[in-house]
Amino acid sequence: MRMKIKILLCICFIVLLSSCTRTISESENRDKDMKYTDIEQKAQKCNLNTVNYLFCDKEKDLDLYFSINISKLNIQRADLYMDEILQIDDISINEIYDNVINITITEDISNFNSIRVYDSNGEHLDFYVGEYYFEPYKQKTFSKDIDTESKIRIEDTDREVKVIVCEKKEVLVNHEVRIKNPKEVEKYFDCDIEKETESRTFIYTLKSQYAGKVQISYEFAIEFVNLQTKEVDTKMIYYLPMLKEES
Repeated sequence: MRMKIKILLCICFIVLLSSCTRTISESENRDKDMKYTDIEQKAQKCNLNTVNYLFCDKEKDLDLYFSINISKLNIQRADLYMDEILQIDDISINEIYDNVINITITEDISNFNSIRVYDSNGEHLDFYVGEYYFEPYKQKTFSKDIDTESKIRIEDTDREVKVIVCEKKEVLVNHEVRIKNPKEVEKYFDCDIEKETESRTFIYTLKSQYAGKVQISYEFAIEFVNLQTKEVDTKMIYYLPMLKEES
């Protein structure tokens, strides 16, 4: 009789211990899920109103920005998604520092809006990174004799962005300057071009119709067309105007 009581007590103890362990495990999982959800929400806050229209040739280097320091998350690999549909598996990660992940896209891709990152334990986090749309564009080789690196200036306000190209007079006279944007950018901006030969300045203004509502990043190409040889030299510029969000 005593033996039966001992066996029953042992069984009850094992059941109780198992129940406690399961409860603790479930609690830990809930805490971890809540922690991950909190990280996801905080990290993607700066990207909620961002739309990116970019040119893309054979490959594209991109800096993905976040609202928190993600360098301590021990990220081992990442995938790109568009509305939960996988676009690129195991994207190439070049560097992770502070609130930035630098990646290289080497595959054909038309768009993406989120990145799924994995840590060393295989756990993953999903971050919304803003809408990214790519337009194919073949970049021309930039001539060594036309150096505009220090002579291209960008100014922006809440309603307009000015691209100011200052060049030597002979370059401005002998070359036609063109600025190309991805076609989708036209949804958000009206364009105005001004050329001042005497002051050696070429001004290209984008006037936003959506200031105060959206934050738009985009890429454009400054083309220098040699009027004699008809050769085209291109310099690609990636720019992120910081427009005020809707209050």
